Amino acid sequence: MKFRVGRFTCEVFLGDDGKLVLRWFPEPPKYLNRAEREQYQAGIGEFLDGLERKLGIDQRDRNNLPRLNGSAVVEAMPQKESTQTQS
Repeated sequence: MKFRVGRFTCEVFLGDDGKLVLRWFPEPPKYLNRAEREQYQAGIGEFLDGLERKLGIDQRDRNNLPRLNGSAVVEAMPQKESTQTQS
């Protein structure tokens, strides 16, 4: 699937290993402004929604979206509320 991100075109598809593959035209962007990031996220979301419909996969957790710089984003686990009462 191809979609526009600012002046760039992003092509996303599943590789032979089942991982998302991104191709950028004419070249990979070095930076995306806020509007371009929203376009990118919307395009990836649309691709995953279509994949979910085709394969019947539950795509509720999308924390593994490919990042532009290739780094992983680690989110902190929410802390459990204390069940002890203070006196």
